[in-house]
Amino acid sequence: MKRTIRHRLPCLGRPEVAPFAGLFLVICYFFMLAGTLKEPAKGLVALEETPYITGYACLFAPEHNYIYISLTTSGYFSFSVSEPALQQAVLEQVSKKFGVHFPAALQSKAFVAVRPELLPSLSATSPSVPTRQQINTSVTLTQAQLLDCIEAARALSPRLTHMPSAVYLSINTQTKASLVMRLVKQLQHRKLNQLYLLTHRYS
Repeated sequence: MKRTIRHRLPCLGRPEVAPFAGLFLVICYFFMLAGTLKEPAKGLVALEETPYITGYACLFAPEHNYIYISLTTSGYFSFSVSEPALQQAVLEQVSKKFGVHFPAALQSKAFVAVRPELLPSLSATSPSVPTRQQINTSVTLTQAQLLDCIEAARALSPRLTHMPSAVYLSINTQTKASLVMRLVKQLQHRKLNQLYLLTHRYS
């Protein structure tokens, strides 16, 4: 009787995955701590387009409402406030100057970049923040209107929120210095001498 010889493959040991799982967890923690969540847009300029800083820095600013002013390379402005109720009150007050009613449909918009007198003509689906392709000089927020919004926000902030306000500039890195200095001079003319520059960390 012939015996059948079976060739058995050598049994390979299972790799120990526990160390790799720990290493993977450490890498995930590193990216979670080093990275930042993408925030909703506060203006026409994305944070990634603003000036950058190297390394880590901490800014211990006092508790206040944030007034965001965006300036694009074409010199277009947008305005927003960190407190939605305050932003609504500001736009209502500025709109009265032009004899128009602030539409309730625009209360949830993140920021405004069009002339206040054009707000009633915008529907609930039309953005109060036109894209870069839709922007033109006939509809954009003027510098005088922007300054009116800033002054209204500074005046209403203590009354509505019991907190002061501060102006933060979000400026595209490719913007000409002449446009930036023109805006800064106008702000200083309105007695706004303390400004914050929004930056992002360079990696």
